[in-house]
Amino acid sequence: MKTYSLTQRWSPALAGREGQVFRPHLVAVVNEIEGTCGGVEVVENPMRPAALARWLAERIDKTEAAHLWVDDANLVGPMTMYFPKLTVSWCATPPQLSIFLAGLARELPNDRAPEQNLVDSCGETSALVFYGAARDFYATKPGERFTRDDRLSFRDSRKREWDVIALGSDEVESGFYVFDPAGGPPVCGVTLHQPAFLAALDLDLIDRAGLVYPRAEYPWIVRPEPQVGPSQEWVGELTWLLNALVDLQGSLIESDGRRLEPAREPGEVLTEALLVYWGKKTQLAKELAAFLVEFLQNWMLLKPRGQRNYERTFQELHWIGEDYLASVKKRKLWPEYFLGEPQFTGADLSEKDRQAYLKTWKQVSAFVEARGR
Repeated sequence: MKTYSLTQRWSPALAGREGQVFRPHLVAVVNEIEGTCGGVEVVENPMRPAALARWLAERIDKTEAAHLWVDDANLVGPMTMYFPKLTVSWCATPPQLSIFLAGLARELPNDRAPEQNLVDSCGETSALVFYGAARDFYATKPGERFTRDDRLSFRDSRKREWDVIALGSDEVESGFYVFDPAGGPPVCGVTLHQPAFLAALDLDLIDRAGLVYPRAEYPWIVRPEPQVGPSQEWVGELTWLLNALVDLQGSLIESDGRRLEPAREPGEVLTEALLVYWGKKTQLAKELAAFLVEFLQNWMLLKPRGQRNYERTFQELHWIGEDYLASVKKRKLWPEYFLGEPQFTGADLSEKDRQAYLKTWKQVSAFVEARGR
């Protein structure tokens, strides 16, 4: 009995039209007994089952009994209805069809994005986990909770620190970049792009899994300097990031040695350092810490300072704030305290440290006076 195999899949080669490239679909039928191709055609959009059945009917004898293998389980029902004489069944990799497609892929020009082929680089399981996480991420409208105005802090599984920023919204390029916090170029990111940016094997996997993305675009791992094949390491990191971004509600997310949280501004970090030093978390202590950090930032803006000078002044603000909390009983911040004489109540200072303390006190006093004018 004759046996045919039918496939409809993404073409391994790109096509061009009006200066734009796109990835079409490939339709083929192969005689599995004789190993011959009964027909092959490239179509811009996938055929619906009825159109595919008409295409197949022109290339095989549909009146005699035969087997028909389809590599898409969704076609078993429709082809059984359109070809009652055929015994239709699903077969993921018909032998002769696989041989034909492999030869055809060698003859066709290489696509321009082989480095994005996660199926070959990481295996179908890891690739599907990544594409599934990307599907969930884009389905949650990330532009509403993770915008270009946000900067997130990401620690990967190797304890390296990165920054994460959004690229756009639903109206423009959607996705994110992972940056070196020291200001270096982006390491990589995940964006939505046209099918031409992904390899055919990955697109076929996405289709078989029934994953649907906005505007019929697909997630693409982008890097400033493409390498051959995305590494398994970064696919894992990006998968974790995609899942974490879906769950992000403004608080820390930590698991598998990784951490994601909104990046804090320098002022927040300095304020927290003062509160830890004083051992206090009261509202008054928070107001005092914010006031002293405001002074420090203003002081730094007025004149460039060296790192050592900055660190010494911050230490003196520790002592000044400690003395304020020990001396002032008011429940609200009282800036006028700094216009009087300092109270050395909190620290047993050397003469050198005392002079530095007094110098910084005078600068804080001048800051309070300037604010009052």
